[in-house]
Amino acid sequence: MRRKDEFVLKVLRFLKSNIDSVAKDKLKELSEEEVVAVLRKRIKQSEDAKEKYAQGGRADLADSEAREMDLINTYLPTQMSQDELARIATSVASQLGARSMKDFGRVMGRVVGEVAGRADGKSIKAAVEAVLQPPAR
Repeated sequence: MRRKDEFVLKVLRFLKSNIDSVAKDKLKELSEEEVVAVLRKRIKQSEDAKEKYAQGGRADLADSEAREMDLINTYLPTQMSQDELARIATSVASQLGARSMKDFGRVMGRVVGEVAGRADGKSIKAAVEAVLQPPAR
């Protein structure tokens, strides 16, 4: 912040405001997992805005959203690799005896609990679906 980078300062102030607002709504101080959830939600909002700006021909605003997402990602824990996620999904499916998409909800819930903030929902869903889908013939 000593560099007087206005963009970084603006984003960090906005994030702090979001975190404080959620904490105030919950009437308690947020845990690390809850703060990570707030940051991930903001990244998702930025992704949506970036797509809309790009569709609307506003490359400058799309670039700004991309910079914001990159900045927020520096404060998040590193994401789990797809291989590691697939290994966990396979392990959970075998523990639960899951063999088909009918068991998707049970497996998904357990995997989400195990990876807790180290992977996004889309990646988890893809890994669980890959484990439960019958092999293509």
